[in-house]
Amino acid sequence: MSQRYRTIEHVISRSHIRKYSRATASGQDGELDLRIKQYVPLDNPTPIAGDLTIMAADGSDSPKEPYEPLWDDVLQLCDEKDAHVRSIWIADVAHQGGSCIRTKRKLGNDQSWFDHCRDLLHMVNNFRDQLPRLIIGIGHSMGAGQLVLMHPRLLHSLVLLEPVIGKRTKPCQGPRLTRAPTLRKDTALSRADAVHAAEKSLQSWDNRHGFRELPTVAVPENTIPGAQKGDGRTPSIAKANRLPPPDIIGPAGTITTCYRQEPVLATVGPRHVRPSILYVFGFRSLLSCPGRIEDKLTRTEFCARGSGGQKDGRVQAAINPVCAHLVSLVAVAQVAAAVVPWLMKEAAKWRADGRKVATGWAEKSLRKKTTVNDEWFSKVKSLR
Repeated sequence: MSQRYRTIEHVISRSHIRKYSRATASGQDGELDLRIKQYVPLDNPTPIAGDLTIMAADGSDSPKEPYEPLWDDVLQLCDEKDAHVRSIWIADVAHQGGSCIRTKRKLGNDQSWFDHCRDLLHMVNNFRDQLPRLIIGIGHSMGAGQLVLMHPRLLHSLVLLEPVIGKRTKPCQGPRLTRAPTLRKDTALSRADAVHAAEKSLQSWDNRHGFRELPTVAVPENTIPGAQKGDGRTPSIAKANRLPPPDIIGPAGTITTCYRQEPVLATVGPRHVRPSILYVFGFRSLLSCPGRIEDKLTRTEFCARGSGGQKDGRVQAAINPVCAHLVSLVAVAQVAAAVVPWLMKEAAKWRADGRKVATGWAEKSLRKKTTVNDEWFSKVKSLR
């Protein structure tokens, strides 16, 4: 239990309708639950207008809870620097974590990453009174790509931790990365056996998290060979990464069984995204070799309605030299130390921008606010 925040859990319906017809097992109009955690700092019981809200999006194959140490460190640094956080919101993707467990009998086997973008917007609309601006998004891996494309103005700034954004349609590491979780054994005769099997790849993780008892929908009672069971929180059936033909981008020869179009589509986002972006990379990650880091930074340059890019100070990067893709779960203190100064800088800019927008507007009559102004009328009148 954290000493810095209290946790409030919410459950609401997800957005309707899902991208793929077989995302739901109970028909295309099937209803799925969105499981949300809201972390409310104990040192800010009565937030005021302008206090920061963080909207977080987790990575693939990870529930929302492993990011809690990061929120601890972020809140500690914010407190030390007298920066006020209203709350932190994060929700499980439909086929992961608590959301998967809650709707296991309704969940289909064909999921789109981008359904979660719409679920997060649906969450904001449901809790509008608790999610006023200023909102900054923090996304890891798959979640980073979701935040980039979600909304042009809802999020004032973005912190993208090891974003899965790439311009290639060729398979690259796809087959190898997909084969491992698909073929991985996800049941065991006991919880101890399940923990032991996971130690090699997850040796730095706390084994109190990530396992649940059988039976489940994917492993019914009559298929269990032993008495006591433990399995992972994300079913391998959701990891098949199969996509229907309408999502194909590029020549058919570049497409494989492991093809995913979401990272390719997300590549378009940074060129046009309005929020500023702080990238956080793990230098040892397959996604973050020097060439790929530079590609992401230069791609996030000024374009129509874009942020202005590096030249305007709207895009920056922090690189951890010893970590890989799970930098936000392993190098928690270092990531928080890079993120908090960015949050403070962007909060100050948001307040300054707000003053500029308000200047002269509040004094206008309702008629002037709702009709074209003299400058517009004059310029349109001169058009030929």
